[in-house]
Amino acid sequence: MDRDPFEESLRELLQEPSVGQPSEQALERVLRAANRQTGAGALLLLSGRALESIMMALEGASAHWRPVSRLTGKTTDEHKE
Repeated sequence: MDRDPFEESLRELLQEPSVGQPSEQALERVLRAANRQTGAGALLLLSGRALESIMMALEGASAHWRPVSRLTGKTTDEHKE
């Protein structure tokens, strides 16, 4: 089973040797990176769903943009005469 690339990047950040950094600071750095990556993904997902909702609303409203006549072309020609 393939590993998640997000998880891999966090593991690499934790395993990086940092000169003079205690594990608490390294963990904080990893969590900050995780929040940034997760936040960007959430924003993209939110904007995608918003666009999808707008497209669905436009599709449903498109039938109401122009009035539809129930009269056929033949019927309207007879009324004009």
